[in-house]
Amino acid sequence: MRSLFKFIAAATPMLAACFALGEVAGSKHDFSAQGWSDNAICKPCHTPHNAIETGITGRLWAHTLSTAEYNYHGTRSTSVDNTTTLDAGDTILTQNDMDGASRLCLSCHDGTVALDSFMGKDQSRVTGGTIGTAGHGSPTANLGTDLSNDHPVGFRAQYKENTQHGGHYGYAPFASVQAKFRKFAWSTTPVPAGSKDQDGNDITYTNWPSISCVTCHDVHNGTLPDEPGLLRVTNTGSEICLSCHHK
Repeated sequence: MRSLFKFIAAATPMLAACFALGEVAGSKHDFSAQGWSDNAICKPCHTPHNAIETGITGRLWAHTLSTAEYNYHGTRSTSVDNTTTLDAGDTILTQNDMDGASRLCLSCHDGTVALDSFMGKDQSRVTGGTIGTAGHGSPTANLGTDLSNDHPVGFRAQYKENTQHGGHYGYAPFASVQAKFRKFAWSTTPVPAGSKDQDGNDITYTNWPSISCVTCHDVHNGTLPDEPGLLRVTNTGSEICLSCHHK
């Protein structure tokens, strides 16, 4: 019995640490209380068999992907009086321009596909509703197809740490951002020879890191379970902003 108590005492801190890490259960991505989810946590997104688009996602994906085109954040325009430079959303981005992780997120969050459209259940979209409708999350979670007022994502959203991005402040070195548990997609655009980071160090990677939805958000709620928005980095004191942006 004494050995059993010793084992429990030793295991308790480890168990507490595991629970502190957070999980999908109980998070914003836990739909198991909804009848349309078949009362399952993983099923609205993943399937162990007969996954769709496995060549693109690699995540045994079950949810119907969006086919929308997006008004994209990234084109520069200047006001008539030359006092303000804006990012105009007049570039059209297709699904093929997105990184795989962002495509998965947008299959729910662009508001064009119902939450219960998974495992081929496309005929029940009315009962499932979409993100932002009554009982299915905040309207702010529905990004729509106009992404001109959102952070850019996809292979055109390159994280070029050694440039000023046409008037923006510089960006933190990629390695320091990675150290804060941020994740990136990878652009197919080669990094020019001799490129240096914000601190003048040689860039060692061969393709540009690219901003993705999962750069800021942990969809499985394992990084900061108490942080709203499933964020990877706390936004206290704008930390999530300052981990990338030099201000």
